Amino acid sequence: MRFFLALLFFSFLCLTISAQYSPSDKLFTIDKQEVTAAEFERIFNKNYNIQPAVQQNIQDYFDMFLKFKLKVCAAVDARLDTAATFKQEFRNYRDQLARNYLTDSATTNQLIHEAYERTINEANVSHIMVRIPANPTPADTLAAYQKIMKIRERLNAGEPFDKLATEISDDPSAKTNHGNLGYFGAFHFPYSFETAAFTTKTGEISTPVRTTFGFHLIKVEARRPSPGEIKVAHIMLAVPQDAPESEWKYNKSRIDSLYQRIKNGEDFGQLAENYSDDQNSAKQKGELQWFGSGVMVPEFENVAFQLKTPGQISQPVRSAAGWHILKLIDKRGVPTFDQAKASLKTKLQNNDRVAIITQAFISTLKKEYSPQPYPQNLKPFLAADSSIYKGKINIGKAALALPLLTIEKENLTGENFKQYLEANPISSPRFPVKDYIELSFKNFIDFALYNFENSRLETKYPDFGSLMKEYYEGLLLFDIMEKQIWSKASRDTSKLQEYYNNVWVKGKNNPKKLDEIKGSITADYQEYLEEKWLEELKNKYKVVINRELLHKIADKYKNTH
Repeated sequence: MRFFLALLFFSFLCLTISAQYSPSDKLFTIDKQEVTAAEFERIFNKNYNIQPAVQQNIQDYFDMFLKFKLKVCAAVDARLDTAATFKQEFRNYRDQLARNYLTDSATTNQLIHEAYERTINEANVSHIMVRIPANPTPADTLAAYQKIMKIRERLNAGEPFDKLATEISDDPSAKTNHGNLGYFGAFHFPYSFETAAFTTKTGEISTPVRTTFGFHLIKVEARRPSPGEIKVAHIMLAVPQDAPESEWKYNKSRIDSLYQRIKNGEDFGQLAENYSDDQNSAKQKGELQWFGSGVMVPEFENVAFQLKTPGQISQPVRSAAGWHILKLIDKRGVPTFDQAKASLKTKLQNNDRVAIITQAFISTLKKEYSPQPYPQNLKPFLAADSSIYKGKINIGKAALALPLLTIEKENLTGENFKQYLEANPISSPRFPVKDYIELSFKNFIDFALYNFENSRLETKYPDFGSLMKEYYEGLLLFDIMEKQIWSKASRDTSKLQEYYNNVWVKGKNNPKKLDEIKGSITADYQEYLEEKWLEELKNKYKVVINRELLHKIADKYKNTH
């Protein structure tokens, strides 16, 4: 018994030792291209888990994998990876995937949760705006700030907010809405404006808030839970904003007439199609897309959300665009966080919040790489004339060769900064060259750090590198198969006819014509071409397989797959 147990243990030990190998060991080579055990196992496990219904043993999968690698070698030799279309498609895919690595996940998650809170809750605000010109000088900014502070003093002294908004706000809509923007949630206004709306106490006025439009004073009128989204149809009779009151009265009589016809039983959708001035919705029986708070003008929106049951019709309502009759189609509540998360993340990436995420990411990179700038070598740029704004940079070669920035051991010179300025000219500069260069150099450092990190993703993150290689080879496989097999089988009708004659017609009574079975004959012909091509590749390339290692891998998965 002891002998049996010892023999069993010895056999297990031998099996364990025989299965030991390093993931970096070469499994096979095709000419000089090496494929490691790790690469083969990773692809095998991925396909095994994705397609359990077609699970294969190691040897079967290895044969298929070797054929795949032979085809990829042929594609590389044919220089298919140098084609412009290939490069662009591969670059697009890499850029898309790289975004997941070139970001600050913690900041992103924080902003997603914050945006969700501002989706399930809403703020009603009024504002007064003092506009700032595009590309403002420090003097422009100071003048606007001083003006907004004087307005704030008047508000603090007791002047009515709506009165001042109507009289002096640079927002054109204030003349009709008296500064009130109605209820809204996340993503309707610039992030700084939105944040002030959701952090200022109800009834209070914010300190000046800066956006790309100018400075704002924001008064929070009220808050409420979000009512969700609504879908309505409408009939609209448009009235120009500068129309006299007589035209408003005339269209009021027309909308009242349509309203009475609806009450008398006429079809709302048909009336919308025939009479509504909103041509887009009229084609859809008056139906609009789903919308939430802050999308429509307040007069329209307020009436829409007061409708309770599907089919309910509103009385005629006046908005800045004209007269409307609304019909409720449906309502839906706010989504759960899990339901909204993906949509919020997409909105985040197309919103000014992305600048916050980018800056958080750049701050992380600065801590990791400690970039070393050389501002003393920036002097030739600081002395340039105003043509530098347009990307015309006349600086000597010696100055351009000087280092301006070091990241790790990589030096970026004046030439790199020159290329950055040429690629990012400004249309209407309104500040001195010195200020422009100093600001551009700060941005250049961020730009360089981002690109440096992007350039090393494949080595820094092995999973990313593996995925890029898989996509690269998969794209090459598609292109070489199209060139060598698929297009030949579909376009070379004479060869297809010859193949049909040799494999189908002979020895058969009343054979079907080629046109009747072209699909199946084409598929057979493709297999024939592929087998013939693979034989050519096996003769062309020197393949060396580490059979011992392949057996060890097979032993490893024998009882697990």
